[in-house]
Amino acid sequence: GTGSVAYGQDQQGRSARAGGYGYLVDDRGGGFDLGRQAVQMALESQDGRRGPTQLWPLVCQALGAQEWSGLQAIIYRDLIEGRQRLAALAPLVGQAARAGDAAARSIVRSAGEALGDLAIGVARQLGLGQALQVYYSGAIYELGELLTTSLLARVSASYPLAELHPAQLDPLRGAVLLALRAAGVSLSQELLQALRQQTSPAESAGSDT
Repeated sequence: GTGSVAYGQDQQGRSARAGGYGYLVDDRGGGFDLGRQAVQMALESQDGRRGPTQLWPLVCQALGAQEWSGLQAIIYRDLIEGRQRLAALAPLVGQAARAGDAAARSIVRSAGEALGDLAIGVARQLGLGQALQVYYSGAIYELGELLTTSLLARVSASYPLAELHPAQLDPLRGAVLLALRAAGVSLSQELLQALRQQTSPAESAGSDT
């Protein structure tokens, strides 16, 4: 739930994916990436490498520390927990971006472009035409129009007729749908409706991804 990946199929049933290689080497545009950049830009603001940003007080409040030594302990003490704590900063980046913070807006725009590159990568692998249909899903898209506009602009530069839509199913239900299709199960409207109404384990646990 903290990374990024794209998956696609063509009309012949061929499939391809792009991204999803983990937070150390990839996952650009995912929650962890946004949180990491938020801390990075907040620190750069504090030591004079960039102008003031709302991200510093937001990061400090969210992580419960007022200086780098405290942030460092929280981030590096447990790498798994640290990754989750950084990913949880993504909504704060969106909050600052909506308030007009330049650093936050650049992070969100960059995320949209990175996610657009994932879609382009899949389309190139499959040799898809100009009228590309891109569907998105995940909590990161709650960041809003700045993210989706940047994503579509990136894709449209290579695929001018591309269209962007919210997915009808979340990634977990989408995986179930693909498994059913691969097994030769007929995908009726009744089945699709049942999938939409089914509560996923992630939702039961209170996750938004």
